[in-house]
Amino acid sequence: QFLELLSKEVKTQLSSPSSFKTWDDFLEFIAARSDNDKIVVVLDEFQRIASIDTSWITRLQHVWDETLRHKNILLILTGSSIGMMRKIAFDMHAPLYLRASKRQLITSLKYFDARRMFRRDNELWEKKHNKTSTKGN
Repeated sequence: QFLELLSKEVKTQLSSPSSFKTWDDFLEFIAARSDNDKIVVVLDEFQRIASIDTSWITRLQHVWDETLRHKNILLILTGSSIGMMRKIAFDMHAPLYLRASKRQLITSLKYFDARRMFRRDNELWEKKHNKTSTKGN
């Protein structure tokens, strides 16, 4: 089911008729796609994919080592479960250990920071559309 959703997203976002029956299909697709262009692949909540299909991590490790690391690909793996991400990618015995070129721990977004961010967006929208800003909200 996940590969069906992934196929649908790729079709929507890239106008590509690709259909992925296996993880290898997906990995071959991004390898081929990167022959002509630099591509960015972002897999959010990566640790959930690993819990759905445990062979996925091993396949990614193998294909990365053999093919993808030589391609023009920026692969971004994100996850909210620090423990699982550590187990998958950062512990010494993790399948993806030492394959990351950068690690970034992003802390949680604080309520007041989010409110300030949305207030600024709202004020910009109102200015663009000649609306009166409602300060103090």
